[in-house]
Amino acid sequence: MPVGQFARSISRSRFFFCPVMMIYLVRSRGLEIGADDYVIKPISPSELVARLKAVLRRAKASDPSFMFGENCVDRIARRCEHGKKVAKLSLRELQILEFRYRKP
Repeated sequence: MPVGQFARSISRSRFFFCPVMMIYLVRSRGLEIGADDYVIKPISPSELVARLKAVLRRAKASDPSFMFGENCVDRIARRCEHGKKVAKLSLRELQILEFRYRKP
């Protein structure tokens, strides 16, 4: 997929939760069109790895759902799924699960 077409698709999508990092030869509008970070070539491998880890850390913190043991917790719908069972969560219950998820 051409870069321009990809950029337009992520900038229009409200449901695109995958972090995006762009690598350019020259300065660009990467952040304006929806990238989470961008770098300019040439780049050292260690800086690229550090930036990718940072993007993934930020993405994990803002992910709309997470696994807690065998449970899948959906932050947006405020519900917890365990197999075929689904439980609605109060805001406080969701906050407690998120706290436990971040600090096991």
